[in-house]
Amino acid sequence: MALLLSGSCFGAAGCGAEPGDDGGDEGDSQADTGSDEDAEEAGETGEPPPGAIEDGRGVYPDVPHIIAFGDVHGDFVAMAEVLLGAGIVDDEGHWIAGETWVVQVGDQLDRGYQEEEIMNLFEQLRVEAAEAGGRFLALNGNHEIMQAEGRMDYVFDLEAFGGLEARVEAFAPGGEWALVLAKRNVIVKVGRTVFVHGGALPEHAALGIENMNDAAKAWLVGDVPTQPAHIDGSGSIVWDRTYSDDDPDEIVDNRCELLTAALAAMDADRIVVAHTIQPGINAICDDRAWRIDTGMADYYGGPIEALEITGDVASVIQME
Repeated sequence: MALLLSGSCFGAAGCGAEPGDDGGDEGDSQADTGSDEDAEEAGETGEPPPGAIEDGRGVYPDVPHIIAFGDVHGDFVAMAEVLLGAGIVDDEGHWIAGETWVVQVGDQLDRGYQEEEIMNLFEQLRVEAAEAGGRFLALNGNHEIMQAEGRMDYVFDLEAFGGLEARVEAFAPGGEWALVLAKRNVIVKVGRTVFVHGGALPEHAALGIENMNDAAKAWLVGDVPTQPAHIDGSGSIVWDRTYSDDDPDEIVDNRCELLTAALAAMDADRIVVAHTIQPGINAICDDRAWRIDTGMADYYGGPIEALEITGDVASVIQME
């Protein structure tokens, strides 16, 4: 794999995402499908990185230090800013966080122009973090699952991953990039904290974290033909907005009670979700549900922030 990361890309405007039309995951409006003439050529072969490591079944022991961040949607600059600002990588993009665990809570793809660079970098960091005694866990969000479904509605860069036809083939279950996604999880628990892109309701929790990941992986590798229900549709763990949508017309009145039941079933104290853009990282239900999608990608222009969990204390890292 060619190293897609350089000091120039870590902060150069030329690596930023092209702005799209107004809208976003709030309504998932149809995207502009133009391409970025300034995107870097390095790594745009459509080939997945070799040696991607497995993330296990998604339940991990308690660790002293966790950093989590939300949707990056193909914006390399925003991603670089959060990684640098949180002390995760050096200026060349290599892991410097030691035994820290980092969780990216899904949606690396769509709406931007450096998707392939981001995917490759995340695979690099997964290896480097593990070698240093830490972990870098990139979860599959709804936009990763959409790729496996063949839904390319929100692809901006039609040349990424070898072109649209090659992309569809590579992300289809059993395809080269689907196999990379299959090494990741859709929900994880680190110590007493659950991380999932959309949300986990009591009916999801009853399935079991490891079982949900096993089923998702079996579909992504092509072993089973039917997409699991818990990652399919608006009520699934990658699409659900129960804990993140504050719209008066959409808000679920008993969401804190649902959260209490779900956390009890998963033997957890808190959940961290993304998917629905917030004005900044915040929490509800007595700080038991943290919402960390700030819309940091250039398509949205939101603040660049990360969530830090040290022991039992959660706090927000704001990038200047």
